[in-house]
Amino acid sequence: MALHPLKLPKSAALLFRIVVLQKRLLKALSDPTLVVSSVNTSWVQSVWRRLDPEWVRKFCLAGQEGRIQAIAAATPSARRALYEEFCRQNKVSKLWLSSGDFRDLETIPGFNKALASNVADFFKICYTSLSTNTRRQWAGYALTKGRILSNYAYKEDFCSNYPAKVVCVYCDGK
Repeated sequence: MALHPLKLPKSAALLFRIVVLQKRLLKALSDPTLVVSSVNTSWVQSVWRRLDPEWVRKFCLAGQEGRIQAIAAATPSARRALYEEFCRQNKVSKLWLSSGDFRDLETIPGFNKALASNVADFFKICYTSLSTNTRRQWAGYALTKGRILSNYAYKEDFCSNYPAKVVCVYCDGK
């Protein structure tokens, strides 16, 4: 049972669009017929074909291509288990009501400490790269009609409902 009801701000809809991109990528990586050597920037561009190819190229240049390749190099069963765990954990409200059960990545079959760390880094950088950061002059992932997501704006929006310290269920960060 959750300690308190969790009400997401309206800007959470923008965050969920980022989750959809991650899910699409993990689903493609979970394909048992995936040819590992074909996973590169062009492959990511084909998975995220609706995004600007130049934006995807810059996203991959930030080290993400190597992380995606490391996930692709995992066994097909480990990649499938990661995709299934991602889908399960994205039912956050259901998990909270049933007392959590957020699995540590290292407990996923076929995972080791290095792969778990790589996946965690991939997701942390995803949220950084897919959101706008004016200090770094990074445009982030432009959503529809000029709507963008910034880490700062989302945090301010979220914390306005909860004046106490808030911890992210994905990364354990503030």
